[in-house]
Amino acid sequence: MRATPDGSMRPPAARPDRYGRTRLLVAASSGVALIALTVAVFLRGGTPTAFDLSLHRWLVDHRGPALSDAAVAVSDTDTGVCAYVLAAMGGAAAVARRPR
Repeated sequence: MRATPDGSMRPPAARPDRYGRTRLLVAASSGVALIALTVAVFLRGGTPTAFDLSLHRWLVDHRGPALSDAAVAVSDTDTGVCAYVLAAMGGAAAVARRPR
């Protein structure tokens, strides 16, 4: 509580959340983009778009040995336990509290 000029007491004013609106806007925009991409893929019957195909072709043509090794390592994780453990570790790292 803090005193006002007339001597009455009132609770302190709430500080506005500095990043709340920005985070909400980014989350909402990402959600809308994901829905739009899902609809586009669904309407194409699951086939990749021309942009996806050209980007993939360019990346495959221009990657070096290190990126090829990384691509093989990612592909080797498959859909088994390893992939779930890596995803869980990534999620835990993304939401971990950081000291202020």
